Amino acid sequence: MSSIELFLPEIEEAYLELHTWLSSLSDPPNYRRKTIQGKIEKLLPEPSMLSAAAQYYVLFPAHFFKVTHTLNKVIGSDTLASWLRSTPRICLVDVGCGAGAASAAFVNCLLKLRKDGVLTQPIEICCFGIDVNPSAVGLYNKMISLVKSKIGSQGFTLDYKLIPLGDSEARIQLKDMLDEKRQIWGQPFLSQVFIMQINVVSPFSKRYADVRKGYEELGHLGIDPSLFGSYHQAFGRQEATTYKQLLEV
Repeated sequence: MSSIELFLPEIEEAYLELHTWLSSLSDPPNYRRKTIQGKIEKLLPEPSMLSAAAQYYVLFPAHFFKVTHTLNKVIGSDTLASWLRSTPRICLVDVGCGAGAASAAFVNCLLKLRKDGVLTQPIEICCFGIDVNPSAVGLYNKMISLVKSKIGSQGFTLDYKLIPLGDSEARIQLKDMLDEKRQIWGQPFLSQVFIMQINVVSPFSKRYADVRKGYEELGHLGIDPSLFGSYHQAFGRQEATTYKQLLEV
């Protein structure tokens, strides 16, 4: 089965229309060439439209499938439906959002539950797209706006916020946005907030490379590397703390 067969018609239309939108830009990125998959690793850290579009072209189907599989087989669609029948409001925090594969897959799952008659009441969805690449945030904005335009008649209310920052820098702004949504919904707390990050390799590897380069430059100045301690052991702790804080928001 091809990945696009996993899409319901509304999400498939949004997926294809985003390709059309990219082609209509005044300076369209050349991301659909045959060699782009071999260049994706090098492009990942770049804050460019080509990087964002290439990730959309190469990685979107696989990322979409990961979330779909997790919701249907790991969490379970019946469990998800039960949660939403109890509280028909949900926040989706999409960290490293790219073109919105995770958010689109989640909405696709909710649409499937609606069409199967499992969910019957109106559902409110709020998405938060977080990405360090401003161009990726632009793609996310377009994707989610397309999805929003196609699901309103299905009994879904979808709104979204954008945070063009890295995960650590986005934490405080996300907290404020979630608190604002809590107040709008008139709830003492948000009972259903999903934090999704389906690709963490790029930012982690870039941070590691940047830190290593800095220590190597100091070593070239004749400084004993043992004075720095072990950056290998310390690596990842900042990210772990950030995610702990995100979960505590």
